[in-house]
Amino acid sequence: MVPVTRKYRALVALGLSALFAVRSASAQTAAGWCARLDSLHAGAARWDRDDLYTAAARLLPGGFGGITTTYFFLKQPTNADSARRVARILAACSRDEYPIRLFSLVQTGAVRSGNYDWLELQQWYT
Repeated sequence: MVPVTRKYRALVALGLSALFAVRSASAQTAAGWCARLDSLHAGAARWDRDDLYTAAARLLPGGFGGITTTYFFLKQPTNADSARRVARILAACSRDEYPIRLFSLVQTGAVRSGNYDWLELQQWYT
């Protein structure tokens, strides 16, 4: 019998979370995604970068970690296609130019693997 290590358990948990993230991304309706985006934006007069990246990390499958003009970081780059599908929906939800730009870049940018998502990075500075 092979002993179950902490690393093995972490890999199984990561695989299951990726599976459920992809399934939930495809199961959610466009109206549902828009409602989730609106609820994260409620009360703020305008998005700032931290608010928008936090929303992206909460909504995009794969663990959004940040973006440049040519690529974006995902903790789980295998979820890039799901992240692009959700980004397409979220870009159509918003009337604010700033989130539309971010979600447009996610749709077209190359994916790089990141070690942390935006929520984990933000915890270091709060």
